[in-house]
Amino acid sequence: MSTLTKNQHYVWCNYLREWTDKKGHIACYMLKERNSFCTKPENIAVERFFYELTDLNEIEQEWIDRLIERASNPEVRQMHRETVGLFQNIFKMQSWLDLQQDLADTARQSLQAKLDVMRKTLGERWHTGIENLAFPLLEKLKNSDVDFYNHEQDRINFIHYISQQFFRTPKLRVLQIRENHPYFDKGLDLDRTWFLESQIFATNVSAGIFLERNMYKFKFLTNETETSFITGDQPVISLGEDGIGFRLYYPLKPTLALIFEKDAIAPLKTETKAMSLQVNYYNSQMLKFSYNQIYGLNKEHLQAVADLPKDVLAG
Repeated sequence: MSTLTKNQHYVWCNYLREWTDKKGHIACYMLKERNSFCTKPENIAVERFFYELTDLNEIEQEWIDRLIERASNPEVRQMHRETVGLFQNIFKMQSWLDLQQDLADTARQSLQAKLDVMRKTLGERWHTGIENLAFPLLEKLKNSDVDFYNHEQDRINFIHYISQQFFRTPKLRVLQIRENHPYFDKGLDLDRTWFLESQIFATNVSAGIFLERNMYKFKFLTNETETSFITGDQPVISLGEDGIGFRLYYPLKPTLALIFEKDAIAPLKTETKAMSLQVNYYNSQMLKFSYNQIYGLNKEHLQAVADLPKDVLAG
């Protein structure tokens, strides 16, 4: 716990490397600034102490408790309580340290430094653990291999991973800051509660998918066109809930994308060759749902995606 990582990623660096060139550079287009540049994946999709934890005040705890109770499954509610407790234990330790009047200064300073590091980095380490479990699964997916889904633990790890990739981003954090939130009048600051909220939402989605895990299938879009798939700072996007279940789109590399969706009839894996119009459609959706950055093989292509008509159709 001695290393303090200030710039914390909300998109996995290892994932982004599929879009790098021989020099290890990836192209990035900034939507708000309307400019592009090339850099290392380590330099994008980051925010200073993005996962820093906060000590919940009474109103914040009330809101988190209310979110937990919305889960209909008692086992899921218990999982939420344990997760929230894990991240709030740091502040119980801080309270204990504050009460230790007889502690030597050097010992107090050492313990305080360790608590500060934990508060600022535990959330990132949590996501690193999820990514480590998903690494071999992602490598298989990039080869259109879904055999891992037949193994219970791998299936759990994948469902948890893709749900976390959907909810961990600034885009979803901003969506939570809505004008008519019932707790705004009570002084609730959703920036302070977002990390815990994201864990609750991701777990709820994971649990829902897991309950119907045999109904969810993998649809691969192979891309042999001259236009590559792009990705963005919201790498997993929802193509909507059509009354059947979630449809999650996840570009895996410039030549391959995944749709993970509920389909009772389809086999576990299907592969379809994407036409140019379809590639443009999915790229436009990635642009639409990104927060401020899209990523690709080169700046010129990203500029072209940014200039796509807003009514691009899948065809």
